[in-house]
Amino acid sequence: MVTVTFDSDWLRIEGVPTFDVWIERARVTNVRAVSRWFNSGVMFDATDGCYDGVIVWLIGRREVFLDLLVHQGWPVPTATTGVA
Repeated sequence: MVTVTFDSDWLRIEGVPTFDVWIERARVTNVRAVSRWFNSGVMFDATDGCYDGVIVWLIGRREVFLDLLVHQGWPVPTATTGVA
């Protein structure tokens, strides 16, 4: 199981057995939606590429997750969330 927790400064992805990734909000320039097959997720862009390849795969509506990030100040384009 993978757990994602976040606030206005950090997002943490942790899983079994040793997966533990911290994403610093201050380094993120863009949060973007990605899709592959029937899965949807989000990726985090940074100027230095430090989060390249990090994807949070989601179960359920991606727009809800993105909207929660927006409310914490993460740089999500409004067209991506589906919420005005």
